[in-house]
Amino acid sequence: MYAVINVSGRQEKVVPGETITIEKLEGNVGDIVSFGAPVLLADIDIELAAKSEIKGKIVEHGKGDKVLVFKKLRRKRYMRKKGHRQQYTKVEILKW
Repeated sequence: MYAVINVSGRQEKVVPGETITIEKLEGNVGDIVSFGAPVLLADIDIELAAKSEIKGKIVEHGKGDKVLVFKKLRRKRYMRKKGHRQQYTKVEILKW
């Protein structure tokens, strides 16, 4: 049994007990987060799928790997180097 949920403008396929990594959510470690009604709920009647609600527990917050952006124009003495680390949240999906 699995579900597809909308999180931060993306669709994620989740299974109860699974830990997923998504963009940073507000809340502390141990808080329960509600993702609302799922887009798709497999192996369940349609009436039950409309009434169900997917919830998760925040496991940790962190930063991803650094991504470097380098721009250069040859013969113009133009070089720019910029780094970025995306913040993320790990969420454990609870039973629905």
